[in-house]
Amino acid sequence: MPTDVNAGDDTLDSDGSVVTIDLTSNDYTIDSGFYTPEGGSGTPTNPATPVEPGTPTNPATPVEPGTPTNPATPVEPGTPTNPATPLEPESPTNPATLVDPGTPTNPATPVEPGTPSNPGTPTESGMKSLPDTGEHNNSGTLAAMFAGLGGLLLFRKRKQENVQSEEK
Repeated sequence: MPTDVNAGDDTLDSDGSVVTIDLTSNDYTIDSGFYTPEGGSGTPTNPATPVEPGTPTNPATPVEPGTPTNPATPVEPGTPTNPATPLEPESPTNPATLVDPGTPTNPATPVEPGTPSNPGTPTESGMKSLPDTGEHNNSGTLAAMFAGLGGLLLFRKRKQENVQSEEK
């Protein structure tokens, strides 16, 4: 509900963040922010007591359906009359000329956002290396060693096969 401007009692309404009141009486309207419209009471009235529904009346007894009557005999359709002759299409009119919208008089130029004058520079806190996170990245060197060993074994096997095939 809206309140009227300066329509309250200045002795009860607050004028800022401090309210000075005297709570000697049971007055719940102190700075409530609401107003009672003129002629209205603050207490709701009791609603009307509900009316007991009456007992339903007995429905009428159903009527016996009568015997169906014979349907009307169908009427023979007449012969169609000559349809109207189609009209000649009118000559096409010239379409409306298109208006060239032209170019805009003042195209807007994009505005580039400003860059900060002094970008934040990271401060050195005395650390010379990254902290140890518990993970070790030695998998690349280990894989390279296994690949080299496999290559040597494959080279040795082929060399032995070539020597054996020459001896035969």
